[in-house]
Amino acid sequence: MLTAALLTVSGCRSHEDVPIGKHIKPSIPLGLPPLPIPKGNPLTANSIALGRKLFFDRRLSRDNSVSCASCHDPAKAFTDGRAVSAGVAGSLGVRNAPTVLNAAYLKTLFWDGRASSLEDQSGSPMQNSVEMDQNHMLTVFRVNADPEYRALASKAFGSPSLDLLRVEKAIAGFERTLLSGDSPFDRYQYGGDKSALTASQIRGLVIFKDPARGNCATCHSISDRSAIFTDQKFTISESESPMMVPLPIRAASRSPAIRRIEVHSGPPPCAMWHSPHPICMTAARRP
Repeated sequence: MLTAALLTVSGCRSHEDVPIGKHIKPSIPLGLPPLPIPKGNPLTANSIALGRKLFFDRRLSRDNSVSCASCHDPAKAFTDGRAVSAGVAGSLGVRNAPTVLNAAYLKTLFWDGRASSLEDQSGSPMQNSVEMDQNHMLTVFRVNADPEYRALASKAFGSPSLDLLRVEKAIAGFERTLLSGDSPFDRYQYGGDKSALTASQIRGLVIFKDPARGNCATCHSISDRSAIFTDQKFTISESESPMMVPLPIRAASRSPAIRRIEVHSGPPPCAMWHSPHPICMTAARRP
C-alpha cells in the first residue's frame, strides 16, 4: 500500500480531479460579495465533509499533535491567538496565523502572498518543518490507510484513493464555506437597520472611514455593497516602535482582514515576527 501511495503522490499533479455530485451554493451572509468558486473545485456536500475531516485531523502532522485547526481554531475565529504559531514539538514559526474566515475572497494566501489559491496554500503547512513537519507522501499514505477516508473519497471524487491534489482540494473546499458577515455593522451599513449600531459605534465608523482622521478604510476596505475589510495590497510598515530594527531589506505583507477581530486574542500585527531582528508585518499608514 505504501508503494501505491507514493505513486499516487508522485503523479498527483498530472491530472485534473473534480469533485462529483450536486454542486452547492452556500448562503452568503449580509455584507459579503458573491463567493468565487473555481471551476476545477466545485463545492459538494461530500467534498466539504472530506475537507472538514482533514482540517481537524492531527494525523496530518509528524507526531499526531497538530492539525489545521490547531492554528485556525474555530473558537478563536480560526486563528490561534498567539504572537507566533506553534507547530510540532513546540516549534515556533515567524508569523502568527491569519484567520481563515472569508479567505475564499483573497487573491493570494499567506501573509506574504506566496500562494495563489486556497488549494495552493493548503498543502504547504503539512511539509513545513515548524508547522506539521510531515512529508506529503506519508500524509497520503496515512489517509489512504483509513477506511473512513477511502469511503469519503469515493463519495467526493468517485474513487477511494486520495492523492495530494484531492487532499488540497477537499481542504480548500471546506475553507471556502467559512464565511463571516451579517454583523451589526453589516445590518447597519447594508441592511438599512440604523439601530444596529450604538451612537458610539457610529462615531467610530465615521472616524474609521474618514481619511483625515482614522483613515482605516484605506487598507481595510468598505465598498458600497460589501466589505471584506482588506484592500489585498502589500505594504511595508515604517513603525517607529522600539521593537522594529532597521534592516536593508524589509518584508511586505497583505493588509489583514479584520472581521471578528474582537475574538482574535493575539498581539498586534506588528508582533508577528519571532526573530532577533523583527520586521513589522502589517500595512503601513497611508496619507
